[in-house]
Amino acid sequence: MPSTSQPKGRKGLNRSGSLPVTASLTQLLSTKQALKQKHGWAVKTLEIYERRLRQAREWLKEQLKSEAALEHPAGCPETLQPSEDWTLDDLQHAFDKKPNRASPSAVSLFIAWKCFNGKRNLKRGIAEQTHAAFKKFWEDADSNGLYQGRWCWDAERSTGKGNPASSPEVEDMVQAVKMLDSAEGKRWHLAAMSKEYMDMILVWSNKECPEQILTSLACSEDFARVRAKVTKHLLMIFELAKLTTQGMATQSQQGMQP
Repeated sequence: MPSTSQPKGRKGLNRSGSLPVTASLTQLLSTKQALKQKHGWAVKTLEIYERRLRQAREWLKEQLKSEAALEHPAGCPETLQPSEDWTLDDLQHAFDKKPNRASPSAVSLFIAWKCFNGKRNLKRGIAEQTHAAFKKFWEDADSNGLYQGRWCWDAERSTGKGNPASSPEVEDMVQAVKMLDSAEGKRWHLAAMSKEYMDMILVWSNKECPEQILTSLACSEDFARVRAKVTKHLLMIFELAKLTTQGMATQSQQGMQP
């Protein structure tokens, strides 16, 4: 009697694209992976994410080399660390599948280096791609969802939960890049801004974000609360300073007094 079973395609699927009535665990796992690859993330998007991850790892490797080559001043301990929150050993493993307390800082530092150090007008895209790449990287690192959601570091247990890319430190940096990118894109409009209006903005900024705001903080939680606000005002003042300098240079070239 001829067989009535349907011919199977690749990865344990029937021609209709569905699973057979009975399948081994190996078939199920293989099929699940095939379906994720086919109907999940776009190939082009994954290629971009992989490129950003590769660039970040290359940057970290060179950064660690530079730190190791630094000469310590006389009387300075050889074990001096760049941060009170993490060590260079933590930084070395910041991009591992198991994140550590340096992971948010490492992602944030890479975005800052890549975006504020570049000359091409691709800052916002690079920041968003890097953010999304690391978010997916750690979400996929644990099948039980350990590295999903808001990032939280347990200092007593020396372990983290959540996604380092979903930390205020990383998200604030991405937001700062977006603000800078928007400011550069609208420079043609801001260039016509009068000095009186700039002075009004500075008065408002000093009122909303006074210089004493950082010295009055009592703990790291307070700093995390105001970090985004301080970053916003610093970038605003930075852009106003650039506009003032550019305006004075233009007037000088035209033979006018500033």
